[in-house]
Amino acid sequence: MKDHTLRMRVYFGFLVCLFIGADLVVMADNAPAPGEERTFKDIAFTWIPEGRMVFGADLPALAAAFPGLREEWVADETGRPSYQGGGFWMSRTEITRRDWKRIVGTEPWRERGNDERQDDTLPVTWVTLEEARSFARSLGEADGMAFRLPTEEEWEYACRAGKTGLFYFGDDPRMLLEHAWFRGNAPDGNIRRAGGLQPNPWGLYDLLGNVWEWCDSPYDGNVSASEWKTAVVKGGAANQIGLFCRPGARMGRVAGQPGARVGFRIILAPAR
Repeated sequence: MKDHTLRMRVYFGFLVCLFIGADLVVMADNAPAPGEERTFKDIAFTWIPEGRMVFGADLPALAAAFPGLREEWVADETGRPSYQGGGFWMSRTEITRRDWKRIVGTEPWRERGNDERQDDTLPVTWVTLEEARSFARSLGEADGMAFRLPTEEEWEYACRAGKTGLFYFGDDPRMLLEHAWFRGNAPDGNIRRAGGLQPNPWGLYDLLGNVWEWCDSPYDGNVSASEWKTAVVKGGAANQIGLFCRPGARMGRVAGQPGARVGFRIILAPAR
């Protein structure tokens, strides 16, 4: 009798696992595909799947791609931990002037930067880190997740799109001409309209070049959240050389200092 009862329990446990497994398969099948597009708050987003990424500069590859490279130029890219995450939506482009005016109602590029160009497709610039955060918070929530700025790790993971080269398209910096506005194809250093060049494999535009993008991470990772004043900006800008328009490149910027080539994009992710 005991053996029969034990067999029944094992069989019942097998059925439970089978049904649970079936549910998990259904959940996986219903998950958005990498790069799937969806619109929230009239802003286009793409899905960034879960995965893992290892940080760190590949010095031999960098030296081959950028002759004359000095190791100290990329010293802050080494010694960082791996990242395990994903599973969030990221805006396809930088937040544009149109987005900003619709939500905030101001024109900081004109009021602070004297930029009179009448082009709402340009990325919004001349905003501080806190103003970028406030923009994201003002959008509230959607699908049970919150709008916010990406961390440095989330930004770089989304930019690399599962690739391990110097860029998401390989190791040849000449291909930046098709993917990024930088000194090689924007000799005047002026920013261009968002989404004008080729996207990365997950459908994200302008992660490299055009404008530096605020990340919600301190440049010095050892500083507590209540103390840090310098934030990470990523991606390079229209007036930068290709070395600084890589997924792994990072710069520090005073969080309260806006600029003519500093913008941001947002993500929709589980609250931290």
